[in-house]
Amino acid sequence: MTVNIQEASGLGGLANTPLAQLYLYEKIMDRYYEHDFLGEITNSEIQERITSCAQEVQIIKAPDVGDWNSYSLGQEMVHNSATFTATKLSICYAAYLALQFDDVQMHWTCDWPKYEEKILESCYENFVKHQRSWVFSELVSGVDPHNQGNNAGLYANHNLGSKAAPLRITPTNLPLFLGTMQIVLQEQNHWVDNEMFLVVPREFRNIFMLSNYANVSMVGGSKSTLIDGMWHDLVDGFNVIETNHLPSMLNSGHQCFYMIAGHRDAYAYAADIIGERITKAENVWVTKYQMLAVWGGAMLNPNFLVIPFGYFDPDMSL
Repeated sequence: MTVNIQEASGLGGLANTPLAQLYLYEKIMDRYYEHDFLGEITNSEIQERITSCAQEVQIIKAPDVGDWNSYSLGQEMVHNSATFTATKLSICYAAYLALQFDDVQMHWTCDWPKYEEKILESCYENFVKHQRSWVFSELVSGVDPHNQGNNAGLYANHNLGSKAAPLRITPTNLPLFLGTMQIVLQEQNHWVDNEMFLVVPREFRNIFMLSNYANVSMVGGSKSTLIDGMWHDLVDGFNVIETNHLPSMLNSGHQCFYMIAGHRDAYAYAADIIGERITKAENVWVTKYQMLAVWGGAMLNPNFLVIPFGYFDPDMSL
């Protein structure tokens, strides 16, 4: 579909560029679904198309079948409920992006595909930055209390760090750090081989490369799926994802980070850019391109996550 933009100046403006052919936002979302890692750490398999703010999307949770019962001769069996639970995810957040192009400059832009690619990449980067920060905040605030802090785990005997006493993560104690997260998740009866994720800041890489795990081939790039920030191989059962969008704060002279580990079924999330439009400004030779995005999420299983809090120290001693 081509928009017929009348230019009193006689210049083409956006009319002769791909921006005049609406649905540029679909290219941005295609890039988002293909490359961003949020689909790897959340349940994003929503069947309904997101079309508006205030929309409610239904998520079906698998049943908890309960514990085995002791058997006695002649006993009438007690059946545990195995009901599938429907949870509603509300699309209740919205944001817009408005770009303004000078018509005279557009007239002299000969190599438009190059500029379009830069616009697409910039829009994608800003969208994922915004969405990652929001999802991370939701995961950190919604995790099971037993899966965080200095007394985490089923028996309150595992240290995942806290604001009062952040973890000091070094090359030497890195195996203990990874193992502790694994134990806490296993105690919650939710460890799925090859499906667990660990989201860490860029600082994690330096510690890793100094540790006994060090293997350049493991951190040389992303998976074949080209998921942003994801390492090639598992590390102690975790699919490691690097990002600079994790929440952090200065604590006792150290830059401390909230890290996130667990299974994607912990949290349901959906987002989309639901529309775009091109408008003309009055009294000035510019064309405006606008997009509207909506999103929402819901915590399904807060015990499927662990949230360690700490800082990274390259000192090889414990």
